[in-house]
Amino acid sequence: MAKKIKDPYILAEIEHQKELDSMSKDFEKQNRETERKMVIDIKKERYSIGTQLRIAVLNKFEHKCRDCFETDEDILEIHHTDMNNDHTYLANLVPLCPNCHTKRHKDSAVKKYLKTGLMRKAVKNQKVDKTLRF
Repeated sequence: MAKKIKDPYILAEIEHQKELDSMSKDFEKQNRETERKMVIDIKKERYSIGTQLRIAVLNKFEHKCRDCFETDEDILEIHHTDMNNDHTYLANLVPLCPNCHTKRHKDSAVKKYLKTGLMRKAVKNQKVDKTLRF
């Protein structure tokens, strides 16, 4: 048989711990819901450009990578030259192998970074050799 606790300080501590546990459970539940919403926002639905448009792009470039002329049609990816996935018209699309596709996106990110002036400021402030290569 359990003893009844009569000490008011211990009773208050037990009540406080129960409140903390409840708050912690509520926080965890709210945090899980927020994380789920964030994942849904991040994973916006990307849609395929469609088989017919893919075939048209491949035909236009003779089933070759635009940059290195790789001819393995199974690995070629379709790249939006203006980096906007909403612009899915033939003039904006080129076939690229995965390596060239990655390089294009990397180069684009570097250019965007340079446009902000952050690199120019870093070079100016640190007096680094201005012949940096990426």
